[in-house]
Amino acid sequence: LVAELQRTLNARLEGSALAADGEFGPATAAAVRRLQAQAGLPETGSVDAATWRALGPLLAADSAADLPARAAADAPAAPPAGTCAAWAVADAATGEVLLAHEADARRSPASIVKVMTALLVLEAAATRPGMLDEPVVVSDRAGTETGASAGLRPGDSAPVRDLLYGLMLPSGNDASVALAEHVGRGLGPGDPRAEFVAAMNRRAAARGLASTTYANPHGKTVAGAGSTACDTARLVREAL
Repeated sequence: LVAELQRTLNARLEGSALAADGEFGPATAAAVRRLQAQAGLPETGSVDAATWRALGPLLAADSAADLPARAAADAPAAPPAGTCAAWAVADAATGEVLLAHEADARRSPASIVKVMTALLVLEAAATRPGMLDEPVVVSDRAGTETGASAGLRPGDSAPVRDLLYGLMLPSGNDASVALAEHVGRGLGPGDPRAEFVAAMNRRAAARGLASTTYANPHGKTVAGAGSTACDTARLVREAL
């Protein structure tokens, strides 16, 4: 809906060149305020019923070809606006950090932790033929994990390959625990989830992620655990 709004604003407003990316950010809000001023409406930047009426029929994706060609903004005057408390943009080929903000500040990384979880599972699978097709029976602990979910329940069975999809697409905390337990059983005599988390921390240390400490395979906030935007950029490059 936002992408259609952006296309339609481009058609209705002289000089508007919004990217139809579906993100309702500051540029889209500014265009909405222009439309509201043009229609004599309060300039709120929010699309209420009166603004929808002033906008008129929306242009769908197949109508985009009817819009005038617009040059891409290949060389912006400044970094794009963002609301992240900390971020880093790095060259995937070289690792060079190109732009950054508070990139060495240690913060709770949330579900980006699952990139490390997936990386360790894939590395284990590379040394164990057939592992991606091994069935995993979901434990009570995994099947009752709270937060973002892949819809797993205690007693469900799924191959490692499918659990990786459940980990990375819906960001399933349940899938992260199921995978950690499955791989962790081969890492040491202790609790398999704890063994897996220990392996996550060893892997981070080995790759020079000096500001990163993991406490679980999904990223839910735990005191003492955290990472930085720069460390996360290094992790993502490694995973790619």
